[in-house]
Amino acid sequence: MYGHERSLVDEYSGRPFVLLGVNNDAKIATVKKAIKKNNLNWRSWYDGKGGPIVRSYGIRSFPTIFLVDHHGIIRYKNVRGDKLDAAIEKLVKEAEDDGVTGGAEPAREFTDSTGKHKMVASYSSFEDGSVILKSEDGAEIPILWRKLSLADQQYLAQIRLRADDLGHIAKRNIAFEFDSPEQFTDVSGKHSIEGTYIGLYEGNVIIWDLNGKEIKVKRKKLDEQTLERIRQIGKERRKDAD
Repeated sequence: MYGHERSLVDEYSGRPFVLLGVNNDAKIATVKKAIKKNNLNWRSWYDGKGGPIVRSYGIRSFPTIFLVDHHGIIRYKNVRGDKLDAAIEKLVKEAEDDGVTGGAEPAREFTDSTGKHKMVASYSSFEDGSVILKSEDGAEIPILWRKLSLADQQYLAQIRLRADDLGHIAKRNIAFEFDSPEQFTDVSGKHSIEGTYIGLYEGNVIIWDLNGKEIKVKRKKLDEQTLERIRQIGKERRKDAD
């Protein structure tokens, strides 16, 4: 089975697919030996005999295979052979249709908001208002979201949306106007958020504040003027897409 699993990792490289293993051998040394001997090219966890992962998933026989979709839902269990291959392709295609991508992001030239400083790097992650970029020598460099150029913010927005399970918004490839933040006010008129309207998801209005942090607000908690502005932005975006 190891040969088939290795081929899956290679075949789906760069697509939204990841293979994860859980090992329950009595000794971790046995796991390390198996990884090295069989040249395993995927990430594995050591759970020990009857460990917490095995218990939480109710595993009674080995190997047990779960296929989890991009929403985190278990869709298949213990499919094998051609049925396994077909199921994987189906779920990967569904993820791609929702705008999810896979593999490392390509390197590009990032520019700060002044236009004076540039760096060739690839996007790694977004953490607490900072974009983590990986330089050509492998160093991870945090840069404040608000310090990035508008073009870089717009580029990274699509990647972040896909990573946050908002691929349906990313598919529209909206040129968000992060350089023109607006005020979004609640029904009491006492609280407001300055930022950029991103979209709607499961009854929530999604706004990114000036630091690029995602804020979800129930539509019913926003005042009518704010809701009208959101409707107007939606119309403008649909018009631009036509």
